[in-house]
Amino acid sequence: MSLIQRDLFNSPYSGVFCATSEKLTLLPPGLLKEEYEEIGKALDTEIEIITIGGSRVIGSLICLNDNGIVCSNIANEREREKLEEIAKKNKMNFMILEDRNNAAGNNLLVNNNAGFCNPQITIKNRNDIEETLKIKIIPKDFIEIETVGMLGCFSPSGALVHPDIDEEDRNIMKDTIGIEIKNGTVAFGMPLIGAGLVCNSKGGVCGTNSTGIELGHVEESMHLY
Repeated sequence: MSLIQRDLFNSPYSGVFCATSEKLTLLPPGLLKEEYEEIGKALDTEIEIITIGGSRVIGSLICLNDNGIVCSNIANEREREKLEEIAKKNKMNFMILEDRNNAAGNNLLVNNNAGFCNPQITIKNRNDIEETLKIKIIPKDFIEIETVGMLGCFSPSGALVHPDIDEEDRNIMKDTIGIEIKNGTVAFGMPLIGAGLVCNSKGGVCGTNSTGIELGHVEESMHLY
């Protein structure tokens, strides 16, 4: 298991540019070959290189678990075809999120057990997401923030969330996804964990400005040891 520090495109916010599950990691073009190799080794997954709507912010626009991929509707036809091929190769479902709140990575917080979504996402789309990811999705905001994907990082083995999320809401999360929830920060005090951390049960990636205390807390919370 490995937690590495790597700035992507000179940014410490790895969760903005990267999305991962236990078997697949999605990254944009433009990194060095050794960076792709290092991230793939840390997360112990296959790496696929894509853009969404020509954008590099994959982690904001895509949400995935081992069962499926949910992608923003800004993806063009070529990108959709490539994602469908990736999903088929990995025996995953695939859907386009046709919703006003279409940035799937920002608006969904999930693992392989269950998850949460922006409560403004329509019931039809929520049902489609549940079918795609094969999990129960609960519509809920936390600390009055509806873009729940930015507030935390869930994996099959651990969970780290915004430091202001209280015990009551952490217990709701724990009861939903079946994993202990810890509070913390990354990237030198940045509370939006989903933007600053990418993790699965085998490893993680965060920015080079994360402190030693933050790194230790990530390893403990996500069980990366």
